[in-house]
Amino acid sequence: MCVLCFALLFGCKPHSDTASSVSIAQLRSCYKGYPSRITQPWYIEGQVTSCDLDGNFYKTIVVEDSYGAVEFNIDNTTLYNDIPWCSRVRIFVEGLWIGAYGRTIVIGGEPNNYQEVANIAWRDFTRRLQSLAPSDSLYQPPTKQVGELNLKDVQHWLRIERVQFIDSELGQSWGVADSTTRRHLVSAQGDTLSVATSAYARWRDTKIPSGSGTIDGIIYYRRGAFEIHPISSVRVNMDKRRFTPQTQN
Repeated sequence: MCVLCFALLFGCKPHSDTASSVSIAQLRSCYKGYPSRITQPWYIEGQVTSCDLDGNFYKTIVVEDSYGAVEFNIDNTTLYNDIPWCSRVRIFVEGLWIGAYGRTIVIGGEPNNYQEVANIAWRDFTRRLQSLAPSDSLYQPPTKQVGELNLKDVQHWLRIERVQFIDSELGQSWGVADSTTRRHLVSAQGDTLSVATSAYARWRDTKIPSGSGTIDGIIYYRRGAFEIHPISSVRVNMDKRRFTPQTQN
């Protein structure tokens, strides 16, 4: 069911017409080290750069603008039906909570015993969401090499080029059934990057590619290092010959 139809069916009223736009960077700056409720009548606008269709982003969307990126935890397992990848959206955030896991800033519902911020009820989220533009099939992420990553890249969709999985992991699957699995890429310069695959990812049981090339995903910073969460296995192109990393010369 589309978001507009859902809102009409359940009699949901539009969010405040007096709300003002803020950048995602400004919204992120509201986090002071502990969960807090957003009391300002704000909304953000941006591009949806994650997709839960293939399972690696579970009950989550990532939204980016020119200044930053942020995640929303939402109690819905088929968000792709109503919030298409690469579509442009407006989201009203007053009354939601802001929290964090390390450097990952998350917007959600009131904290509970299990989550820094809980999932937003889907019915509530439909009242907050406005579609500004449909999915843009031509939208492409910026390209970087592993050694060029910095903390400003966290939660952004990037394409990492000239990488391959390390020799010791060749022949293994992307993941396992009961937890998130981390495999490891190496660049031609010898820089490494973890690849996180959720137990929910549809490609979890397929083998990692044996060649070299590019991988698209959202960048995170965990345990003192960067890692990438692929959006889809379709966005992994590693059909070139393997190389010898500088550290292995």
